[in-house]
Amino acid sequence: SFAENTRRFMPLCNVLYGNVGDFMSWCRQENASGLDYQSCPTAEDCENNAVDSYWKSASMQYSRDSSGVIHVLLNGSEPTGAYPLRGFFADFEIPYLQKDKITRIEIWVMHDIGKPRVESCGEGSVKILEDRLEALGFQHSCIDDYLESASGQHTTQSP
Repeated sequence: SFAENTRRFMPLCNVLYGNVGDFMSWCRQENASGLDYQSCPTAEDCENNAVDSYWKSASMQYSRDSSGVIHVLLNGSEPTGAYPLRGFFADFEIPYLQKDKITRIEIWVMHDIGKPRVESCGEGSVKILEDRLEALGFQHSCIDDYLESASGQHTTQSP
């Protein structure tokens, strides 16, 4: 919804192959040739299920197509950590970013109003992401609570 409100960002669901795949299900019936519209195997049921396979490919292509300044929005109030160490972003987007096409990566760690600040720039899983981007040779910066940053909030930047 952040991207829709500002109209300045292009998340995966807004590019053609993301929009086509959004809300789509390709699950076949177990003992028939038609589609099963009621249920679909999960990654636990089948590691290479149709839905996850599609989104893995879409995520890799999205990263290959990305250029300029990349914005990463993380929830610093998430109890399990702002940057999931396993998942589509970590496993199928970051490794496929084209260093020669990316100017820099801006990490925005946002915190839910009225909820605890679990992580911020330079802490926990956000620090792991920052270190990973640095090891891959990407210029990056990290800003806590982007809209408040003009009033002097914490910002870190890679060399």
